Amino acid sequence: MGMLTSLFTGVSGLSANGQGLSVVGDNIANSNTVGFKGSRTVFADILSSSLGGGSAFQIGRGAFIQNVQAVFGQGTLETSSNPLDMAIEGDGFFILKDTSGTQYYTRAGQFTLDKDGNIVNPEGLLLQGKLLTGTQAGQVSTINVASLNSPPNQTSSVEIAANLNSATTAKDPLSGTADSFTIDASNQTLVVDIGGTPYTISVATGTYDGAGLATAIQTALNSAPIPVADRDFTVDYTAGADGRPPKFVISKAAGTFTPEWGNTDTTIEQILGFRSVTPAAAAASFTADYVATGFDPNKASTTSDFSTSITIYDSLGYGHLVTVYFRKTAESVDLDGTGSETTTGNRWHWYALVQAADSTQGQVQVGSQGYIEFDTDGRLVRDVQQYGVSPGAFDFTGGVTQAQAISFDFGTGTAAGGSGRDKTTQYGSANSVIFQTQDGYASGSLKSLTVDNTGTMVGAFTNGQTLKIAEIYLARFISPTMLTKQGRNLFTESAASGSPIIGSPNTSGRGRVMASSLETSNVDLAEEFVRMIAFQRGFQANTRVITTTDDMLTELMQIKR
Repeated sequence: MGMLTSLFTGVSGLSANGQGLSVVGDNIANSNTVGFKGSRTVFADILSSSLGGGSAFQIGRGAFIQNVQAVFGQGTLETSSNPLDMAIEGDGFFILKDTSGTQYYTRAGQFTLDKDGNIVNPEGLLLQGKLLTGTQAGQVSTINVASLNSPPNQTSSVEIAANLNSATTAKDPLSGTADSFTIDASNQTLVVDIGGTPYTISVATGTYDGAGLATAIQTALNSAPIPVADRDFTVDYTAGADGRPPKFVISKAAGTFTPEWGNTDTTIEQILGFRSVTPAAAAASFTADYVATGFDPNKASTTSDFSTSITIYDSLGYGHLVTVYFRKTAESVDLDGTGSETTTGNRWHWYALVQAADSTQGQVQVGSQGYIEFDTDGRLVRDVQQYGVSPGAFDFTGGVTQAQAISFDFGTGTAAGGSGRDKTTQYGSANSVIFQTQDGYASGSLKSLTVDNTGTMVGAFTNGQTLKIAEIYLARFISPTMLTKQGRNLFTESAASGSPIIGSPNTSGRGRVMASSLETSNVDLAEEFVRMIAFQRGFQANTRVITTTDDMLTELMQIKR
């Protein structure tokens, strides 16, 4: 009888609206769940029979839940104090894996570090991304930072911006003044090796100009207890040419000889301008590695006009204090090289020194040197290091790389097309350092992690360096509404969702990653309350269908009376 059918129709309505209310309840319960995507109930009618006569006589038998459809609308983004929290603005999912390798997807970006250094969600699932460092660089894998450190970087360049006082009196060793070459008991010894036999020579003490010292050394060599046949030494002191500084040259006509520059008892080579290192092979002549301008590395403070110190890092990241000494050596220098001195200025020499305790040479070492020239407006004209040869060589202690080359930059001179005022100048004010920096640093351990808006995770280290660790990859699905919910804010792919399209944020339709942010639930409470009322009314109306049908059946049963 058709009247009984209406009972089942009402029951289907009760069931459908009750299930719809369950969906609303789930949405409301998760209104504060990070990354939660609400669902909506899709109803469909049930067609049970037809009374004949075509479509005009079809009778429905109620409703059922055809689908509970996920709604992937964008949730509101809120800021977070956790630097590892992330939100996706746009399409896409974070990729997670468990220890068995099962892959999950989520919109909830609440991440932290676990005890093993992995980036994980609250369930301990491992965040996946493209690694940018280490042996697995370029692969998509679990992001782990446990073993990350910042290796040291040895210094290769130094920049110094300073003002050198133009009122400083030039100290020219050619003048024979007290500021020229002083030989005393601390530096009068010279040792040479001839055919494997060392000979000690003592230069007479006194104050010399360049040519005078050359003569004194020649005299000492000629009067030393060296076999007459081996005394064919020549010692020259030249003023230099083409803007080069003066220098000493020691030559021997025949036979091989080696100046014992590495001997800690041999100190006159510091005055001569030779670098404190034994030559790798014997040669007929030795030319000073640094200029003989009257600067004495062992008396650096008294034979210079100004100095500044900076920490230099070796190949193992250990810091060494290097002091750069400046000495004004000439005025009215021919800057344009014409010989007419139509463009004149001043010249300063500089020396970068390493103290004996920090040098494998066991004595004060001049690691690098050069000169800088200024015009009469105080502008830097040229900055010459090692006089056009190599950038110097520092031999630091500690089992590190030797002959470490370091360039020193005092600015771009006018001769090189610069303004001459970008770094070092020579004005009529006190000597002072304005700015100095170098590009080396010690090793460092991981201090903090951040994620930028490109989805790149960056590590900050205790040595001040930063390192790109990984790029957070996102997965996009053609039909995200068909993903399978796994609870705990997780989804897995299904046959209906299609395979994930994985790649960088903000590419191929994927959204961008927002750092230090979280995506809130996309549930609209006002909308859910309206749906709740609608389901409640539907439920109540269906109960009326049932009670009315029951009343009608009761009347029917009473006909026999």
